Amino acid sequence: MNRRRLFIVLTVGWIAGAAACFGQASAMNGEISGTVTDPTGSAIASAAVNITNLGTGFRKTGKTGDSGLYRLYLFTGLRAL
Repeated sequence: MNRRRLFIVLTVGWIAGAAACFGQASAMNGEISGTVTDPTGSAIASAAVNITNLGTGFRKTGKTGDSGLYRLYLFTGLRAL
């Protein structure tokens, strides 16, 4: 195999491998979102939302917006909200 052909084959293989790695990385992350409401169904603004990774103890905190909505970005693992 000549050098140019070898270079092209290796480059295509590297790009395909890199794409697979990045695809798995994004699949390992996620998000959790929702709305915090009171017993009457009214949204609660500025409520604290805590999520804890039960395996590592890592804790992430967020707040709801004016409409009671929250969104937290996560890494893999078992969590408690």
